[in-house]
Amino acid sequence: MGPLMLTRREDWPSRLAAALEDARDRPFKWGEHDCGLFAGDCVLAMTDVDPAAAYRGQYADEAGARETLRALSGGGLRAAWTKALGPAMNNVRMAKRGDVVLVEVGGVEATGIVVGSRVACATEGGFMLVPASRIVAAWSV
Repeated sequence: MGPLMLTRREDWPSRLAAALEDARDRPFKWGEHDCGLFAGDCVLAMTDVDPAAAYRGQYADEAGARETLRALSGGGLRAAWTKALGPAMNNVRMAKRGDVVLVEVGGVEATGIVVGSRVACATEGGFMLVPASRIVAAWSV
């Protein structure tokens, strides 16, 4: 099975804004509200397609998340997003608002959503905005 066919809805900006607002105060919880599922929620809001559907409810801790990523995508976050969205962009500077990205946060990679010059992420430390300069991989939505 190849990458998902995604089309942003006409009202995607307001739907993305609502998804971000909903995530802002949600506590981080593996398998419910973590970086990958947060990004999946944002893509779902913009397109009505959930790229994280197969991962939901499959794990409850970091070790389980890693095992689930390996089992379902053959690798980690990069492999999972490439499987869902196709090849990563050649130039991460081309990532635009609403695109899925990996950013380096505290020495680890986390999935986020581009929101202008920053990236929104759900981390164990809470919702955060990190500079887009930390993007290490990007996928168009």
